[in-house]
Amino acid sequence: WEYSALKEYATHKKGFGFPVWAYLNKYKEIPQIEYLVKLKLYKLVSSVIYYSSYYYRDEINLDGSNLYEVLNIENKDQLRIAQRLDVGLGELRVIRETGKVNIKLTDEEILFVTENVKVDRIVEISKYTTFHKMIKYVKSQLSEERITIDYIFSDWQDYIRDCKVLGYDLNNDFILFPRNLAKAHEETYKLIKDNRSELINSAITKMYNDLNREFSWRYKDIVIIPPKSSDEIINEGHVLCHCVGRYVEDIARGQTIILFLIKKKEINKPFYTIEINPSNLCIKQCRGKDNKSMDDDIEKIVNRFEKEILMPMNLKEAV
Repeated sequence: WEYSALKEYATHKKGFGFPVWAYLNKYKEIPQIEYLVKLKLYKLVSSVIYYSSYYYRDEINLDGSNLYEVLNIENKDQLRIAQRLDVGLGELRVIRETGKVNIKLTDEEILFVTENVKVDRIVEISKYTTFHKMIKYVKSQLSEERITIDYIFSDWQDYIRDCKVLGYDLNNDFILFPRNLAKAHEETYKLIKDNRSELINSAITKMYNDLNREFSWRYKDIVIIPPKSSDEIINEGHVLCHCVGRYVEDIARGQTIILFLIKKKEINKPFYTIEINPSNLCIKQCRGKDNKSMDDDIEKIVNRFEKEILMPMNLKEAV
């Protein structure tokens, strides 16, 4: 136990108590705990000790070979902020996700976001405005019916997604910041509900050129392309007997990206369907007939696509 950092953790705060056996058992399983203690990230250590890996696996990479990999952060500035705040899992996520899109937050703002709103909402809306304008606008929309910051952000996020489907210009402040968000949200929702099929198909069709330019890829006898319409997506699901047809609204709203992996010689025959997370450009799943997972050959091809197309796009976004 010489390198467990048990003493440093036990004495970091006067009167601090914890189950020693739990700490030592976790240290045997996860020796990276020593890193966290020596960085004075005591809240993260507590999270690892008290909770199963299910609760922290997305925030802490326990297979990481260095501090940056363990914390899933990119630079010394983020590390210094984490140390200064003695971050928990929530604060660490805010630091990491806002850092990916170059949103600069003060310590107080990091704590505010952690306590009041899901950071994914901040990241998505940051494509259209600044953090400070976001907060000012959301606070102006608080009411007796909508009493929390996250409630307003949720409505605003849905409204923005509806505007994208409807083809509204989100660079126009009149559209982006409606005077009465609740009313505007209801109006866009009704428009989409009343004209759902036509609007969704139109939105997906409009996306095609951009997606085709960014994601189309060829390798040997395999082609990866985006769908041209909602009908193509629904047909893909019918032929392959999986549920991609249910995703058309999410696709139209920009909440997910669907690509078709097909053989060059059978260009009109569905083969595999790829789903990509648009926020981090990572592949969520790739499914074939009857929802089967990739075989070894397809997995190698998909990994190559990820390396040649998605990873450079991620690096470009980071810069």
